[in-house]
Amino acid sequence: MEYAIILLAWVFGGFINNITGMGGAIVAMPIMTLVLPINIAIPVSCICGAVICTYLTVSHIKYVDFKTLLPLTAGCIPGVWAGVAILLHVPADFLQIGIGLFLILYCLWQYYSRLIAKHKENICLALITGFFSGVSNSSISFGGPPAYAYSIYVGWDRNKAIGTISFFYCLLSVVTIYKQAEAGLFTQEIFYLTLSALIGMGTGILLSAPVIKKITNANYRILLIITIFISGTVCILQGLL
Repeated sequence: MEYAIILLAWVFGGFINNITGMGGAIVAMPIMTLVLPINIAIPVSCICGAVICTYLTVSHIKYVDFKTLLPLTAGCIPGVWAGVAILLHVPADFLQIGIGLFLILYCLWQYYSRLIAKHKENICLALITGFFSGVSNSSISFGGPPAYAYSIYVGWDRNKAIGTISFFYCLLSVVTIYKQAEAGLFTQEIFYLTLSALIGMGTGILLSAPVIKKITNANYRILLIITIFISGTVCILQGLL
């Protein structure tokens, strides 16, 4: 029964992730934790996130902005270590609530300011974004939302956002999965659960294909803000429960 639930969770996760470039884990994690402990659900989610980001990177490689990718990656390296250090001294619940509040406030600011014109990109902001993505990914496994918040701020279109941030998340996932493997988290059970999740994810990607063709850049921006808002809400709920 649990394998069927994991598969269904990633049908939804793959569907959303292929449309917006993020949100797979945000959708799938709450469903997976109904039947799995969090220490098993997180490695499964990390592998699935790495696989779908690899797929999105390959399919959007010509849109990748390598100039921004470099400072994002440079910022995430100390961010990962900071996230681990913070996790050792600050309860994970507080981290989830804090990051969730930040994401929700960002979305509300976007909505009420009617921020349409894109801002100029700058290296400092990209470094800061990379740092917070690293902190978020290493502490609560939600590394995508801060980077996508940056993409909204500077006004990237769908292809550029998905290509660049998927590539960035692939690099971030390598560090995360390496650390998890080093800690002995990848058991035979996780292998079979991940296989079920990947089948569901592939199904979700196929189902999303007709929908993607109908999404404009304006609609994509709205969907992205909604997805970030939901991710913030999920963070807060997980921290409170």
